[in-house]
Amino acid sequence: MTKIFIASLLTFLVFSCKESTTKNISTEKINTAETGLENLIQAPIVNDALSDEQLNNISHIHKTFNEVFPVSLEETIANFKRDENPSEEITIWLAMANAYESFVTKDSNNLTLDKKKEVFKAVFIRSMMSEDEFIQKEIDNFRRLSKDDINYILQHYKLQPKPIIIAK
Repeated sequence: MTKIFIASLLTFLVFSCKESTTKNISTEKINTAETGLENLIQAPIVNDALSDEQLNNISHIHKTFNEVFPVSLEETIANFKRDENPSEEITIWLAMANAYESFVTKDSNNLTLDKKKEVFKAVFIRSMMSEDEFIQKEIDNFRRLSKDDINYILQHYKLQPKPIIIAK
């Protein structure tokens, strides 16, 4: 499960969530929990430079999730440069960071690293599916988070879901 989650997360970082407008490329949405991700290839860097504001936001995202998703800042920046629309992706990750930070701050006395990882996983999955779909398909997959914890997290992530799109 951890291997699939990490592979899913890496895929999310390296592939743009925006469908390609290139006519010769087909796209499909994938279920990251059920798809073998070993054969996926990283998208090329499509944005050579990011603005100072984007870099500051990416630094905040990196600091927020570094404990539960330890990737270097340089790799994180490179992954955002792979997105067709890095501003949109940064907005999603900032919303994830806000929901994560809200929960971690609220429950700071009762958090283990494993519980923080589950909070991150919940926010990450929620970013790709609606609240209703999350509750229907995912709520029973969490061992360390109570239903009240999940509801709190869901209340603090309000963006529309943005499933992963893979170019074929």
